Amino acid sequence: VAISFSWGKGQLEDAAVNSSGGHLSVVVGFDVQGNPIVNDPAADPEDGELVQRTYLRHELEAVWLERSGGTVYLIKP
Repeated sequence: VAISFSWGKGQLEDAAVNSSGGHLSVVVGFDVQGNPIVNDPAADPEDGELVQRTYLRHELEAVWLERSGGTVYLIKP
């Protein structure tokens, strides 16, 4: 599931960039605590950054719902 979200500095711990006015990522699963595991294209593997990240659920939920209206993209083959 692709999600659209945005955040300001300090709103999303361990994000690949400090802030974004509009961003797309793919939620690929959840860890045992229910935190979303996300493939984030803003990460730069050439700089040793991980594309797959686990964000704190309450932080991602807040920036996704409050700042982007909970937009998702589902692609059906």
